[in-house]
Amino acid sequence: METRQKDRRIMLHRKPSNPYSEKAKIVLSEVLWKEREIAAMLEEMERLHAMRTRITSTLREVTTSPTGFNGDKRADATAQLIELQNKLCDRVALYAESVESVLQLIDGLHSGRQREVMQRRYVLGWTFPRIAADLGIELDTAYHLHGRALYNVGKSLSNNEMT
Repeated sequence: METRQKDRRIMLHRKPSNPYSEKAKIVLSEVLWKEREIAAMLEEMERLHAMRTRITSTLREVTTSPTGFNGDKRADATAQLIELQNKLCDRVALYAESVESVLQLIDGLHSGRQREVMQRRYVLGWTFPRIAADLGIELDTAYHLHGRALYNVGKSLSNNEMT
């Protein structure tokens, strides 16, 4: 998650092409950041589950220990797993809300091609070469459509703030 913050700082410190586009990029990128955060949490859950399984196997082999080991590590891993599951449920709910708001922003675009590029970029997380190949357009065209769509979404966001 430290990398996520570094990536955000890099994105925010680049010279903005225009204020509308930068604002839109930040709002739209939240979906991808949340998706990455969920993936990291799922990996951590797998690690804790594996650790819990290893501890359970060890406990079967050693039923009583002269050192007083009573399975506290397993209980700790279980508690961490439950806590992580609860956080994950919250993150998934936030992710769903973000996807919904991004889709609404994208649906507000007048150009169908811009909508297609933006959905692939910010909902599916595709690269521009993949987007261009999928839509059967030149890479430069994909970049241009993306830039125009960012400008339009950013302008729409700014107009909504004023009202």
